Amino acid sequence: MGFGEAFLRLAEASNDDELKFVQNFADAFVYIYRMSLGDNSTDAYEMSVQSTYIWILFVFAGILMSIVLLNLLIAIISLSFERINEKADLAAFQERARIIFENQYLIPNYVKRSLDDKNKFLGIIIDATAIKDQQEDQTSLKLNQLEIMIKDQYDTSKNDFLRLSQQQDEIKKQLSIQQELLQKILKAQKIN
Repeated sequence: MGFGEAFLRLAEASNDDELKFVQNFADAFVYIYRMSLGDNSTDAYEMSVQSTYIWILFVFAGILMSIVLLNLLIAIISLSFERINEKADLAAFQERARIIFENQYLIPNYVKRSLDDKNKFLGIIIDATAIKDQQEDQTSLKLNQLEIMIKDQYDTSKNDFLRLSQQQDEIKKQLSIQQELLQKILKAQKIN
């Protein structure tokens, strides 16, 4: 963008619009982009008022953009190389194992037994997804049990609350009956 701005300002130094090789900032940006891709149209430089400065800027921009693009290319290639090298050891071991497996019939059994150190290497292969699924199943089972227990506790609490509410209503009814009886007794005593 800086080079585009510089080319725009140098092109604006020309008073004649036909001599301007860059008309606006967008045009300057496109000009620099095309220059980075190798499109080097330098026809309008000679007719410009400040052709020396434009040529110096052109050379400087060309060198700098080439360096930047080469650095980008090196970074991309080194990243790919690094990814391939990470997998190289694994691929080598897999290939060795495949060759040994394919050619194991060539080695007599007594030689195999003499080379075999008993209980030196123990390899257990377990399907990790099955273990994960089993753990998830156990977890979901525990969650389901917990959910059932909470629902049972909720139902029990709800039933207890309803029972207590009914008992409270019964007590209120008995209390109101007792109050009515008491009022009748008090009225009867006042009359006598």
